[in-house]
Amino acid sequence: MKKVFSNFVGLKKIKTLLLLSSLMIILIPFSSCDKDKDEDNEEQTYKGPEVSMGNGKANSFFKVTAGGTPIEIGYEMTKEALTGLPQDPTDFVKSTFVLPLDPKALELTPFDHLVINWNVHGHPPMNIFTVPHFDFHLYTITLAEQMAIAPYSPATAAKMDLLPPAGHMPASYVADEGGIPGMGKHWAERPFPSSFTHVMIYGSYNGVVNFIEPMVTLATLQAVTTITMPYAQPQLFAKTGKWYPTKYKIYMDAQTHKHIVSLSDFVKR
Repeated sequence: MKKVFSNFVGLKKIKTLLLLSSLMIILIPFSSCDKDKDEDNEEQTYKGPEVSMGNGKANSFFKVTAGGTPIEIGYEMTKEALTGLPQDPTDFVKSTFVLPLDPKALELTPFDHLVINWNVHGHPPMNIFTVPHFDFHLYTITLAEQMAIAPYSPATAAKMDLLPPAGHMPASYVADEGGIPGMGKHWAERPFPSSFTHVMIYGSYNGVVNFIEPMVTLATLQAVTTITMPYAQPQLFAKTGKWYPTKYKIYMDAQTHKHIVSLSDFVKR
């Protein structure tokens, strides 16, 4: 099997990227998170701090019912955030946006932090994912643990190639060869889509599912259409007692006119 997510990033650039990402998350205090209340049905929305993205802003959000059941978690991006994005495919630092989550999301879900990776020319496999798109990573590990994932090599292969126990990945997903520094090994359903607009990816490292990742093309976000998709679920979950989403959604908020990529329809595992 050919590598579908090749290690196309040099170690030095990845170290710079992750260092700046860690500084970003440290410098943005969690105390800046906002909590919005819907007076009609008592739903509460917890928002992470805004970060600069393109010519606009992006932030995380987490919506729960009055009883504390998760409704939706994800990314908010202003319309301007989709413009003025880096056009240099080697500009990894400016193409990565770390979005802290409110502590409420950490309490109820398995997720620790969110990351947006902008890919101006996409990434392998060729003629499938090589179009301008965003990788929306929802990590279940800490940023420090994410930073510790080194490039794939004979010295690191043991951890990168240690797959999660049976049942912890959807049966329809296949692991890529190798792995990506600062991310891990990517898993996707086969066959790949003949025309990529949006797809769900899983990730693993050192025997643990460490992220899920809706990938969405720039054109899909700009089209301002509403897309709701269920995605394949594993049978087993490492973090029990948490709420896990089962669908992802792409849409524009009718009131704020922000682009939204989110996950919803939670099930407690």
